[in-house]
Amino acid sequence: MTKIRKYAVIFLAILMALAAAPMAMADESVAAPDWLKAAFEKGGNLTLSEDVSFDKASELVLSTDKTLNLDLNGHKIEWTANGALAKGARFAIVVKEGATLNISDSGTDGAIKALKGTFVKDNDGARGIANYGTVNIKSGIIESEYAAMYLYANSKDSVSAVMDGGKLQGRYGVVLFAKKASFTINAGTIKATPASIEGGAISGNGSDGYDDTVITINGGTIDGGNGIGIYHPQSGKLYINGGEISGCDGVQVKAGSLEMTGGKITASGAAAEPPYESDSTETATGSALSLLSQGAPRDGDYGYAGNITAKISGGAVLESENNYAVVEAFVNDSTDVKFKSLSIEGGTFTG
Repeated sequence: MTKIRKYAVIFLAILMALAAAPMAMADESVAAPDWLKAAFEKGGNLTLSEDVSFDKASELVLSTDKTLNLDLNGHKIEWTANGALAKGARFAIVVKEGATLNISDSGTDGAIKALKGTFVKDNDGARGIANYGTVNIKSGIIESEYAAMYLYANSKDSVSAVMDGGKLQGRYGVVLFAKKASFTINAGTIKATPASIEGGAISGNGSDGYDDTVITINGGTIDGGNGIGIYHPQSGKLYINGGEISGCDGVQVKAGSLEMTGGKITASGAAAEPPYESDSTETATGSALSLLSQGAPRDGDYGYAGNITAKISGGAVLESENNYAVVEAFVNDSTDVKFKSLSIEGGTFTG
């Protein structure tokens, strides 16, 4: 080998090593800072003084029976979902059973963000908060690729969340995935960003074991975007006393009870005539309030519990830009009547 060829081979080897170095570094996940992890482990009071970014999974876990008062102070906690993630690792923050997370923002635009990374799974993505305990939101932004917050079951049947301000944003805003879960919004905004009807601002789950939920809307803005403002397929109670609810469909009930005494529901979706067809759990009707009987005559269909009751009174307002203010109908060739009663004692209806 000539001296020139020898040097050329050495030079090429060096270039290859340099090219591989960034790739090796890119494979190493970035952990959350120790001081932030310690706050979640021990509880107490924490005011952020800087922005934080990391992509290592399961870093911020609020320990059982601990309380953390988190002031975002105008700063951001950003977690990027990378790699193959198990169910519990798809969240920026996990609040364990018996723990309480109080979120506020004394600054401007403070946020918790779950960002899209290399994690890829059908009908899933980065999620903000997994709540097995209690979450109270006074202010601040929680934003995610898939869902801002999930309420999950715990052994005490006492998972709950309250919004007195702030903003939740994702394909789904809040998902109740627990028996006896409780969610209340008094103020603030929940904004869903789905590309189609498959998504919504507030959603339950119609499968067995996720019943006895209580959802209370006292105020705030609930925007389902191209999806549904509130999707209620479970045997639970939905109270609407105020607030503004909107979406392709405003409120959709496939099981449980609705009592509406105030607030406004607006639907902007395209008109569709019953009986309805749906390839997903959510069903596009273009109506402000849809009360839908859906059994399981087709493979893959849910057999919703039904026993639907609805009572509308007081200053309730229901408007559809293109279809019915209120519709009661079947879905997917179902002939199993899930509807029980509708009582109208007041309100304004436009459709």
